Amino acid sequence: MSKIGGQALTGSPGISYRGQAKGSHRKSPVERHRRWLQVVWWTAFFTTVLITKPSVDNAGRHEVITIVAWALVTTSTVGKLWCSLYLRGRKSKVLCQAGPYSLCRNPLYVLAFLGGLGVAVASDRAVLMILFPLLFWGCYIPVIRAEERSLSELFGREYEAYCARVPRIIPRFKNYSARETVPVTVDYYLRGIGKSMGYFWMIVAVQLIEILRSSSAWFH
Repeated sequence: MSKIGGQALTGSPGISYRGQAKGSHRKSPVERHRRWLQVVWWTAFFTTVLITKPSVDNAGRHEVITIVAWALVTTSTVGKLWCSLYLRGRKSKVLCQAGPYSLCRNPLYVLAFLGGLGVAVASDRAVLMILFPLLFWGCYIPVIRAEERSLSELFGREYEAYCARVPRIIPRFKNYSARETVPVTVDYYLRGIGKSMGYFWMIVAVQLIEILRSSSAWFH
């Protein structure tokens, strides 16, 4: 749920809620410094792509890797736009339980993971493909648990019933339910489009680096 994984507690991308109870939640170090952690990770990521060579030299396998990477990033981008339809402009007002939020309680975190993994796969660096899942879930599982405690305090039995019905991370597709129409606040949705495109531009940057690598003596 987020840029890389989510936003701060107020207006959580996983589930919306009316407001934050005073003193109900003390942010963890990960929550307080989330943006800096993202900056550090992606700076290290692109530095690694620049100074190292791909793990796979075979052209055929590299094409397969590229297809998988684009599939993951496309799924992430479209999925985040889907979430925005239900969430944008209403995230601080309602407990969202329809659409993607009927499949799992934290769809934006799941989609952010798929997008980041897609960029890691596109890099074709084994170390990045291994490190990304470990660092992502190592950071965000504690954040998700902290958000859940606050949501439980805010929504009480309604949230407990939601948790009993809908899994935290792994989608349960038989639970799917959706509305025929969803009111959309255009300004909020346009912002959501911009945020949803982040991994798309990252994978484009990775591809450009590889094109430059193959045509420039600077990389050799």
